[in-house]
Amino acid sequence: MAKIRNVHRGVSEQLHHAYGSYDLLNQKFAKRFGQFTGEELVRLMRVLAIIVFARASQMSAAVEKEQSALLQRAIDVAGELEVSYFGTAWRLDSFTKKVA
Repeated sequence: MAKIRNVHRGVSEQLHHAYGSYDLLNQKFAKRFGQFTGEELVRLMRVLAIIVFARASQMSAAVEKEQSALLQRAIDVAGELEVSYFGTAWRLDSFTKKVA
């Protein structure tokens, strides 16, 4: 089951927060993800952890096609929300694929 929690002040307006080996989805936004299965939420948390770690480390993140599609679905329902890693936050829709 996905770790969907009420989160503490400071990240209460963020969709996802990763720190160390923990990553959490904010329960406040659960209704937006009503069309996602529990397994999809677990996979989404993993994808979010990968991309925020890569962004924070100034590296590129390689995600599989299925992960990319899941990320796009999340962007479609909550792209304006922020995701964070150790206190640095980015809008979810800033993780879209760049087209040259």
